[in-house]
Amino acid sequence: MPGPNETFTVIYDFEVTPCAFDVVHFVSMALGAFDASGIKSLRIVLVPDSKGSLTGDKKIHYSEENYRWRLRQIVLPAIQSFCPHASIHLLSRREEAKPFLSKKSNRIYPEGYRLKEPLARYSHRIFVQEPNVAIRRLYASEQAIEYVESWMHEFSGKRKVVTITLRDARYNTDRNCNTEAWLRFASNLNQEIYAPVFLRDTDRVLENDSRFDEFLTFDVACFNLELRTALYQSAHVNLMINNGPSSLSYLGNRVPYLYFKVLSNGAHAACLNQMAERSGFRPGRNWPGANDVELFIWEDDRFETIQRAFETLTRRIDRDPTLTAAQLLEKVDTAVADSDETAALDWSAIAVAFFQSNPDTWLKRIEILATCAREEEAYYQNEEALIRFDHPQSYILRIRFGISVQDVQALKRIFDRASILNLDGENLVRELIGGSQSKFTPIGRPDDETSTTDRPRTWIFGASLGGVRFLRKHREELDALGFLDNDPNKAGTLLEGLPVESTAILSKTHFDKIWIASHYAAEIYKQLIRKGIPFAMLEIAPREELIQD
Repeated sequence: MPGPNETFTVIYDFEVTPCAFDVVHFVSMALGAFDASGIKSLRIVLVPDSKGSLTGDKKIHYSEENYRWRLRQIVLPAIQSFCPHASIHLLSRREEAKPFLSKKSNRIYPEGYRLKEPLARYSHRIFVQEPNVAIRRLYASEQAIEYVESWMHEFSGKRKVVTITLRDARYNTDRNCNTEAWLRFASNLNQEIYAPVFLRDTDRVLENDSRFDEFLTFDVACFNLELRTALYQSAHVNLMINNGPSSLSYLGNRVPYLYFKVLSNGAHAACLNQMAERSGFRPGRNWPGANDVELFIWEDDRFETIQRAFETLTRRIDRDPTLTAAQLLEKVDTAVADSDETAALDWSAIAVAFFQSNPDTWLKRIEILATCAREEEAYYQNEEALIRFDHPQSYILRIRFGISVQDVQALKRIFDRASILNLDGENLVRELIGGSQSKFTPIGRPDDETSTTDRPRTWIFGASLGGVRFLRKHREELDALGFLDNDPNKAGTLLEGLPVESTAILSKTHFDKIWIASHYAAEIYKQLIRKGIPFAMLEIAPREELIQD
């Protein structure tokens, strides 16, 4: 039981946490931990970085003054709005945090925080990797709701408000929204039923843009976090792409939303590898804890995509009994029959978003992604499916040109190797599936009576120090046939008592594996892929064994 004088002290440290909307994730988790602690007193301490600024070790997109602006307009308002009873301490130097950390009556969050070893606990990675993390939903104040509902009543009347949150920032422009698509979507809405309300990017909202003249805009919310939260909370549906303010919607009240453009592969924070590998947020997922009208659509914000997803969402909101997974999968099949790639991608993404627990929607989505040359995304979605369902063989990924991946882990090895070798995994797979696999057929295994070992029959690529070191370390684990090397002067010689051959020998002998043990592993791996060696037969020696000759 907490003591009567105990204080729950929350540390937001700019050395490791951004001066941005990420504070909303942080506050949601900090308040969840505070609620679970049973402590009555809450203190929030904002600690500058080691330079006394707000940028930490992050790449600076804005000036220091702009970060100060964000402190005043985003970070502090978020804390003040959602933690109205907390005492807030904005420090000017890191050393000023020591008294808050030394008091025995403190409970520190994040747990284990040290001033010299600050902890970052704000990322959506926490929500994904710790599914039982305590959070508090974030609601607007009654006063903010009253202001917003008064505005809605005056300008939208009885129409249903549909918010459209735009991203049009001056940095990481790959993450920006497709504004023309959103304008077209708003124009096509039934204006007698719906009132589209645009929330433009704060960077642009004071610029004159006549394209928005015919629509409602709620510009004040771009500078007032509490009113923005109240608008999201009061709307009929919220529409958005992957951007900071959207956290106020998906961590707020249970209002239907559609979240598009989850991935932006030109932007580090939203690229596929960053999301899937570091965060564990693989394609196909909805936000953790979301209900059946809070949905992530894993496609870009094209007009057709937005319209199809919105129409499907309104059917679910109205509890249309005819909306089934089978119906959406039929739309996918129709699009495939019509050679309409965009429609197939849209409907397969929608089917997964709306029917997360149906394995057929996942399988269809994986097949469509692979067919549309998005093999790496297909792989990661396949991984997510393997975690969710009990029949992994149903999710063996079939890639283009009729090439069947017999072992789903083999595809994972490609991307693992691509990472090891600093190669582009997507391009590496495309090299693999470019038809080259049909050029090579391994010779069958010898009859049992002529086989002398159950160990894998292995060639070692690299007739030099790396190959020798690898052989000496693993000789007992494999049946070494010899060495391969691209140097013609080495062909026909012996090394460690084994023959050295060119790659021409591969079509003449049975083997199970080729281990690449060379400093030139990247080039060799691509060479063997182009030659048609099945990727499941290729392995790469650990980095420490890839020594230069």
